[in-house]
Amino acid sequence: MGEIVVFELPLEGWIAIGAFGFVILFVLWLVSVVRIGKLKRRLNAFLKDTGAADLEGVLAKLHERAEALKAASDRFEQRIAALEAKAERMKANVGVLRYNPFDERGGSDLSFSLAIVDESQNGVVVSSLHSRDESRVYAKPLEAGASAYPLTPEEKEAIILAKRKS
Repeated sequence: MGEIVVFELPLEGWIAIGAFGFVILFVLWLVSVVRIGKLKRRLNAFLKDTGAADLEGVLAKLHERAEALKAASDRFEQRIAALEAKAERMKANVGVLRYNPFDERGGSDLSFSLAIVDESQNGVVVSSLHSRDESRVYAKPLEAGASAYPLTPEEKEAIILAKRKS
């Protein structure tokens, strides 16, 4: 029984094949070293101002910062909701109507009705009636645009003017 020979090459052929394989492995090793060097430089540039020694530390710090930003965002949302609720109750809508309530000839519009209401039409209507002899001021509370006291047409008009501004 004889030996099975797969390739019949002289020793120099095997050395040449081994040397070629060594050169290929050496080139692959050099490429890997260069790539690893580039990756290390990029990682060092990434970690430079973070104060962390490794990527895990950077991710942990980023997670902490994200949590802090989420908490701050939640606080801001609560404050915004409170301010929006407060703004709805503010008496920011104003309607003014000037008029002459008396049949005086040559009179001027020195009388007025002033409505100050919030978004729900709660507030007050103030009327001042001016004549030659006297001036009178009346204030009537408003809830949902109505009052428990009788409203004059001029006061109703002032409320309508204030509603238009809401």
